[in-house]
Amino acid sequence: MNRREFLSGGAMLAAAAVALAGACLAGQENAADIRAGMGRADITPPLGAFIPGYFSQRLATGASTPLTAECVAFSDGTRQALVYTVDNLHLTKRTIDALKAKLKAEWGIPPELVFVHSTHIHTGAATDSSYYKEIEDEKVRALCDAYGESLVPKMVQAA
Repeated sequence: MNRREFLSGGAMLAAAAVALAGACLAGQENAADIRAGMGRADITPPLGAFIPGYFSQRLATGASTPLTAECVAFSDGTRQALVYTVDNLHLTKRTIDALKAKLKAEWGIPPELVFVHSTHIHTGAATDSSYYKEIEDEKVRALCDAYGESLVPKMVQAA
């Protein structure tokens, strides 16, 4: 198992999910009443997307494996909590805030019960061009920003 496999779909997500269930839904009289489910969405960036973390402009030329956003959802019948793990270097506060707002609006999930973890891989696309002065081409900047905006509905779908 490589680092990405461990961080994206394996032990890290399971450990975080178990810890979250206990912490967020504490006080539940009957732990058997807690339900859980998992979802996954493909977030593989398009060809030409900017790949951050190398101090130069590097663009996606293909994908050997899909990148994913995975979500474990918990419910005690009254409240819901979500834990995400996302195959990318990082998500911006703007993206996370937009995700939390959409989950609150659509499903009533409180923002404080939505947790997001990036696997910090250096082979996923950037999600906000304003973070990267090394992006020289305006088309690449536009693609970067469009990719970042496309993540929220995909992550909602994963929940």
